[in-house]
Amino acid sequence: MSTQHITWATLVFMLTGCEVGLPTEGIKIGDDTGLEDNLDTIEEPSGEPSSTEPSSEPTNEPSNENNAATDDDGDGFSEDLGDCDDTNSSIGPHANETPGDNVDQNCDQRELCFQDNDQDGFATETIMMSLDLICGNDSGEAQPGSPTTDCNDNDSEIFPGATEIQNDGVDQDCNGSDDGSLNPDVDGDGYDNTQDCNDYNASVYPGAYDIP
Repeated sequence: MSTQHITWATLVFMLTGCEVGLPTEGIKIGDDTGLEDNLDTIEEPSGEPSSTEPSSEPTNEPSNENNAATDDDGDGFSEDLGDCDDTNSSIGPHANETPGDNVDQNCDQRELCFQDNDQDGFATETIMMSLDLICGNDSGEAQPGSPTTDCNDNDSEIFPGATEIQNDGVDQDCNGSDDGSLNPDVDGDGYDNTQDCNDYNASVYPGAYDIP
């Protein structure tokens, strides 16, 4: 009997616990290591999910957030199209510039400023183009927030609230009159401009001597 037949007979004997009538003397038990190895390699089904299922991990696809080509504030202009603040829809190449607020609404890298030519802190309604984005840095520019009520922007001693010198023909405090009233006596002859026919000549007034 071959060694292979003896090996199978031995296996049957081991599995069934029954004698098969084979002589035990002189029987050579073959190497059953391979059989055991084969039995050990049999895998039972696993309850774990298959590794082929799709992954829920985030992908590395590019995001539109902070993309210069994206119009984030919805004003019709992206950063690529010249929007200098794409988080504010009131700022962009489409916007109108507001003078004197140090904000570049129209993204032209310049600012509109009110004029304060005499630098007395009071501006006029005259608007000038600044050389930069900050009003007050350049000559003739008013500081942001300066009132635009100066009645003489070429004299730093004339502005709203200045000390009025009565009857000198100059409205220092910009209230519309020379002496603080609406009817000044400019020449100081005692008659205001509603009575004096020449309020700039003190020798001319009602009752003055008339030279023939």
